[in-house]
Amino acid sequence: DGTTMLLDSLKGDFEEAGILVKKTGESTLSYSAENLPQQVQLAYNTIEVPKGSEFDLILSDGTRVWLNAESELRFPVQFGVGKREVYLRGEAYFDVRKDTSRRFVVHLRESNVTVLGTSFNVKAYGDEDYIYTTLVEGQVRFTSEKEHEEVTLRPGMQSVLNLKSGKTELKERSEERRVGKECRSRWS
Repeated sequence: DGTTMLLDSLKGDFEEAGILVKKTGESTLSYSAENLPQQVQLAYNTIEVPKGSEFDLILSDGTRVWLNAESELRFPVQFGVGKREVYLRGEAYFDVRKDTSRRFVVHLRESNVTVLGTSFNVKAYGDEDYIYTTLVEGQVRFTSEKEHEEVTLRPGMQSVLNLKSGKTELKERSEERRVGKECRSRWS
């Protein structure tokens, strides 16, 4: 609704669009979607993480997102029926709650990542010429909108989209399981 809240100064729980939102610790918000009607009107929030900070979020479906500094995530307060869609600028590590009936889609600048249930990192800052998607567990499909190019990643792979040329390159990243564990421990 256009309201801005400073999450650092937030004290206690609050309700938004029928969803209980809890602040746990210094930098974690959790959206609880228990006992909700099936049909909900989508209301979106945007979290902007300032320089030098990190923030993590538990979405209403149980998906956990760790946001790095200078990142922004737009997400629905409660996911509706059909696809679960979020919009990212910056860098985030996702641990997606598996739901085979509803795909999870991360929209990026000129591309998107589609998953069913997995752990992966996305780096897509607005001032950089590349978008990196690194898969830790599960399976994701990376789609370049410019070239309509789709690639499916398996654990240990990274897609690198060159925004100038529109081409996507695949790399083997054997250390990504370690990197994923470091991201989770650093951001949890």
